[in-house]
Amino acid sequence: MPPYFTWFRKGIEATRHEIAIFNHCIENTVRAWKAENPSGSIVGVLGFSQGAIASTLLLWEQQAGLIPWLPDLEFGILICSGYSEAMKTCMRDLDDNQREGQTLTIRLPTLHLYGRQDVFGAPSSKKMFATHFVEDRARLESFDGGHELPRDKDDLEKIRDFAVTDHKIVRVRCI
Repeated sequence: MPPYFTWFRKGIEATRHEIAIFNHCIENTVRAWKAENPSGSIVGVLGFSQGAIASTLLLWEQQAGLIPWLPDLEFGILICSGYSEAMKTCMRDLDDNQREGQTLTIRLPTLHLYGRQDVFGAPSSKKMFATHFVEDRARLESFDGGHELPRDKDDLEKIRDFAVTDHKIVRVRCI
């Protein structure tokens, strides 16, 4: 319940600073993971709520070539995503191309899930999907639940299937 906090505050400089801190933490985590798992690969992102906003940012930054240290991600799974106008404004400001709409959309395959009983998150998830993702490469699904991770076996199988095989089919179809 209230008060609600956000990872991205309004104001370009504040948001840029928060993104720089976030990227530094993720970069350190990626380097540490690679050192401990030299034969493993990081192939996707999974984010919940504010973490789904952060995952959206990572996918976009990778696509824009802003974070060369991040392994080439193949997909994203975003659950009960929030939406951040501050993040969108900062993305627009960071983007050199300034082709409104086109450069703020992510072309990697993504699965978006939202709880049908999530009165705040469902609209945010739909807005994030419509604003930042290419529709023929992204899939929007709902599950029976609120602002939570899905627990139903069928919903979990959707997530697994997307991570294991479906994202590859979407990627091949769209190339």
